[in-house]
Amino acid sequence: MTAILPRLAATTSILIAFACARSSPVHSPETTAPAIRVGPNVRASESHARDTHYEVVIAAHPRDPSRLIAASIVYPDRVTAYGTIVYHSSDGGATWSPAHGLAGLGNTGDPALAYGPDGLAYYVASSLPQFGDRRLLLFRSADGGANWDGPFPLTYMDRQYITVDASEGRSRGRVYVNGNNRVPRTISDFVVFQSSDSGRSFAGPGTRAAFGTVQATVMGNAVVASDAALIGVYVEATTERTAPSRSRLNAIWSIDGGVSLTGSSKIDDYVAGGERKGALLGNANAEPALAIDATRGRFKDRLYVVWPDRRSGHSQILFASSADNGRTWSASRRINDNAAGDTTDQFMPEIAVNRDGVVGIMWYDRREHPDNLGWHVRFAASFDGGARFTSSVRISERGASFPPGTTREKRPPALSPTADDQERLKAQIDQGRDSFRFMGGDTAGLVADASGIFHAAWVDNRTGVPQLWTATVAVPAASTTRAIPSP
Repeated sequence: MTAILPRLAATTSILIAFACARSSPVHSPETTAPAIRVGPNVRASESHARDTHYEVVIAAHPRDPSRLIAASIVYPDRVTAYGTIVYHSSDGGATWSPAHGLAGLGNTGDPALAYGPDGLAYYVASSLPQFGDRRLLLFRSADGGANWDGPFPLTYMDRQYITVDASEGRSRGRVYVNGNNRVPRTISDFVVFQSSDSGRSFAGPGTRAAFGTVQATVMGNAVVASDAALIGVYVEATTERTAPSRSRLNAIWSIDGGVSLTGSSKIDDYVAGGERKGALLGNANAEPALAIDATRGRFKDRLYVVWPDRRSGHSQILFASSADNGRTWSASRRINDNAAGDTTDQFMPEIAVNRDGVVGIMWYDRREHPDNLGWHVRFAASFDGGARFTSSVRISERGASFPPGTTREKRPPALSPTADDQERLKAQIDQGRDSFRFMGGDTAGLVADASGIFHAAWVDNRTGVPQLWTATVAVPAASTTRAIPSP
């Protein structure tokens, strides 16, 4: 904690005016609201200032609050290459440096990060070579993220995530990688691989008995409860005749260390917040994010999930919780607190729980961007297990913006039948870069460090190039909160 105090002293203190919607105030009107402190924005990708960054993630060491790792898809200034990159910090996010020992990260995507309870760091990326089979590559770091060994290959999955069992049971330290099975391409389902030797080798995949009957269209992450149960979230496309186009957000779990997936439950109906279709570039992501209260407090093992949903006609941030390991869920409620009548899209939600059981949620917010293309990053917190949330505060000092008159219409280049491989590769990379232009990728990052400080990671283009930014968010032990309304 000593290394954190000087940094917090320099942070901007934001006093929040809280309001309650359709409920009585938690505190009397004259009570002064405590402050959520947002630290200065730090450009983690400054060493690659000319390279475009999208789809970021972040992780924090379980015991040392000074150590953090972050990763991103990166499109280098030269247009015929892309890949992923990992940055590390040894001073609590005040400065960042590229990691060492990560070979083979060209033509990779879908970055995922985690720390184990022993402090061993893990990085997984999907290998997408121009020629040859796809696979996952896993790397490990024993020094907090500065140096890495590997890769250790793993079966390919789409939009994979990694988590490590930090419970006190026999499976403590077990590594899980979950994702969307796409081999063969006609099958799509939530699958999980598990490792009992710190990621050197994996067994699996653990699948449900009815494998092949479920179409998992959007993949979320997984967490591990204190009883070692693995719980994940995903979106399922349903085929009921009464609602053939309706999807639903589901939870799924394993109670045997990922060997099999033994049950699932419906969290809510789902109307995708993202819309990457046809000639229009997407301007919102679709992925849900799951967190668990790993403390020993009164909300121990409570699950929290957030996702972008367009049932209102524009993308909003919805939230639900579960107190029984995902078997049943609360009614969903809206988290974003932009004004009534504001139809801009709010998207890219991420969620984390700190050591005090405080729930933090961040998202990309367009209330200050009437073009519905740019965004700022906002944060809200709950101190009572998700029953109420604070009014949101802005994290990003500047955010993403686009020149007046910018539209989302973009058609892929028309290539001649005789186009060579280099021209086709450039067109493919340009198309991939453009598909994230107005949404920043499929993920952002939010994590709580060992001292209880939240760390947000996001992408914006304030420098003229989409870059990876981070900031600390210090939340007081108690706070005035607002009731969160139904969607």
